[in-house]
Amino acid sequence: MKKLIWIIMVFSSVSFAQIVYPGKYYQCHKTKHEKLSGPRTGITLITGKAADKLKEKLGAAPLITQFGWQFEKRFTSDENDVAVLSEFVPLIGGLEQSLFLPSLSWLFGIRGKDGTEIGFGANLSVAGGAYVIAGGFSKQVGDINFPLNGSLVFSKNGLRFSILIGFNMKE
Repeated sequence: MKKLIWIIMVFSSVSFAQIVYPGKYYQCHKTKHEKLSGPRTGITLITGKAADKLKEKLGAAPLITQFGWQFEKRFTSDENDVAVLSEFVPLIGGLEQSLFLPSLSWLFGIRGKDGTEIGFGANLSVAGGAYVIAGGFSKQVGDINFPLNGSLVFSKNGLRFSILIGFNMKE
């Protein structure tokens, strides 16, 4: 019984030591979230089986243009210089070759205070499902962000490399 009382006293004193009084010993930092959106345009180089099928079935070149829109949700905290991101990017490719090649990418990533960013996620296109990794930087001018990003899509049908530019701002 003495051991039990001793154990209770030791652990209860440790738990009392963990009590934090807001505003007195630390300052609470609230996470902020912002929605941003804007147009994207660029080019994609298609390789592997996907490029072969594109040429064979549609007579199209493996270098296509992309047009679309980016929907971004950015989470930041007063204490960090890093923003956590969730991005949804629907694109339509191949319009210059009279093609309609839709794709959707959903990425999660981070952006540093200097504008460098990296993300990873999923891609769904007419070639099937795949993983995507993207990186680049955003330059903020006033309330408008100007991103330049490169992405690499890994699928069983080959790699796709894209370079996209555009702008976005708070919704």
